Amino acid sequence: MCNGFVGPPLAGVLVALGAAWLVGSSAAVVVSAVLVLALGLRGRHVAAGREVESVGSRWSELTSGMRVLWRHPVLRPLAIAAGLWNFASTAFGAVLILWLVGPESVGGLSPQLFSLVMVVLPAGALLGSMVASRIIERFSEMSVLVACWGLNAVFNLAPLLWPSAWGLALFLLAAGPLGVVGNIVSGSLRPRLVAGHQLGRVGGASRVLVFGAMPLGALVGGQVAALAGIPVVLAGVPAVMLLATVLVAVTVPQASVDAHVLAPEPEPVG
Repeated sequence: MCNGFVGPPLAGVLVALGAAWLVGSSAAVVVSAVLVLALGLRGRHVAAGREVESVGSRWSELTSGMRVLWRHPVLRPLAIAAGLWNFASTAFGAVLILWLVGPESVGGLSPQLFSLVMVVLPAGALLGSMVASRIIERFSEMSVLVACWGLNAVFNLAPLLWPSAWGLALFLLAAGPLGVVGNIVSGSLRPRLVAGHQLGRVGGASRVLVFGAMPLGALVGGQVAALAGIPVVLAGVPAVMLLATVLVAVTVPQASVDAHVLAPEPEPVG
């Protein structure tokens, strides 16, 4: 909540006050977080009733999650598609400021105005969280996910076609609710498709693929922008997102999801 609602407008105010305020305040927050962790997590913490494991057994646990993920007919294409999506999204974010902010940019926005417009994103996300359950109850999960991803990809064209504060606001207003609803659908699938003892490992393996693509996307987006121009990146991002959406639509129908839902585990007695 603070990251989305408080951070962007506060950053705009700090930029207006000066770079020293922006950098100094961020550094102070980071140092405070480190101190809280250092003081709050002192001592040795071991799970109750669990013996110390060898390096080999820990490595086996880590790789077992990746094996389960990669062999699963539903989770594997979802993870690959989400990785492609994050790759494109990070490439988009890497060049968006250069496209819209500054007197020499196409959009010509000031840093303060850009930061304030970014508040539209969490506002839209809040709206999405309020209507997500109603949408999922009315339509099948995969149709909702494909629709959210597809529409989101199209709205990523708004800053390219309408490089202004209004174009950015339109993109963010759509990306917020569509992103939240899509994330709720995709996040609710894994607990129903993976056994409880493997859920954490599969989730960790999925994050390696999905979030590991993000720094690569920023790197590629910056290099493509330097070589071919920012418009090429802004036009290519929706294409990659639509490719990921088509991959999910073709390889993960709702019938496949329903067929791989596990029976609920029995409740412990006593």
